[in-house]
Amino acid sequence: MADTIAGATMGPSGSFERTSDTTGIDSQVFTFPAAGATDFFKALSTSLDTCKGFAAELQGMKMTVTAEKLTGPKAGEESQAFRLKMKVADIAMTVETNLLVVRQGTGLVRVSHVPPNASGHKDFDALAKLAADKFVKGAQS
Repeated sequence: MADTIAGATMGPSGSFERTSDTTGIDSQVFTFPAAGATDFFKALSTSLDTCKGFAAELQGMKMTVTAEKLTGPKAGEESQAFRLKMKVADIAMTVETNLLVVRQGTGLVRVSHVPPNASGHKDFDALAKLAADKFVKGAQS
């Protein structure tokens, strides 16, 4: 997901990395006018239901990206968890990112989690739920 969303205003963000194992977690808040957050969330959900992957290029290297819905934590008025797997054949590298997108009113938060390896996926639910609940509390105040 891009750092900007058409029609949205970018709000606060946070980025943290655990040095013991390089687990990374990032969050980005967006606000929308009127029904923009609801419309964006609906489009995201539709995309996850219909698009299972695509090809992309980054700095001249070709990659395949696949998307998988997860049964992640529920938060806010609507939430959707999913995992993006990016395989870069040129350098034989795969990066897996867990994401949680939460809508509360006219705001969205995107929480991303990059574990150092496959065993780190187990940490996603607790980390994402904590960040999402803080966003919801702030959006409601």
